Amino acid sequence: DNDGTMERLLHSDGRPVDDAQLPMHRILRGEPMVRDARFLVAMASGARALISVTSAPVHDASGEIDGVVSLYEDITERERTEEGLREMQTERDALIRRLQLQFDRLPLAFMLLDRETRILDANPRAEQIFGYQKEEIVGHSLLHRLISEESRAAMEEFIRELVLNEDTTHRVIESATKKGATILCEWHFTPLRNAAGAFIGLMAMAGDVTERVRSEHALLESPWPLTPVMRNLPAYALIRVAACTKVFA
Repeated sequence: DNDGTMERLLHSDGRPVDDAQLPMHRILRGEPMVRDARFLVAMASGARALISVTSAPVHDASGEIDGVVSLYEDITERERTEEGLREMQTERDALIRRLQLQFDRLPLAFMLLDRETRILDANPRAEQIFGYQKEEIVGHSLLHRLISEESRAAMEEFIRELVLNEDTTHRVIESATKKGATILCEWHFTPLRNAAGAFIGLMAMAGDVTERVRSEHALLESPWPLTPVMRNLPAYALIRVAACTKVFA
């Protein structure tokens, strides 16, 4: 080489490439075409480049091979970009697996809803709370599947207001199980929006608070269970339970 930059062709693992493995020689042995054969070009300077070679035969009038035409393309930067994308995809897949694990292990029912409140996905806790298999609720409206008939209008209005709100918010709503039982669930909703800011759906979480609410109501009905505690408090105490406030003196 006149400029002193001797070049060698190598396989990706660093092994030298035999002449018989070159696309031109493969064509001369009868292969109809060689596409995207990749080699490393090692230069005397120590630099390396990745090239892609595509070769095809040139036939004479009688149909015999008269020569070989080859296209050489330096794909070093493209390969670096593709490798970066592959690494990003690997990291993304690992992150999705971790998120899926958390999704499945959440102690609350967790669902993804589209803009029409149809259920797109649900975790195992949702199955346990409402009694449905995932396949029985996916594709169905949250309002008509999991909310009691008496509470649907209130929930629908609540969701309409929520679409205008950027924050996560919650409300206790009468909900329905597959067996027809009515339970009280504390629903947490977060609006989902695309890059343009358009509403595309909801992230919903729910916990069964039926027993908690019953206990709170029972507590409000009678102050007597608190008597031993009240003796150790100041002259009066303001006790707030759920949405109700009661003064015990």
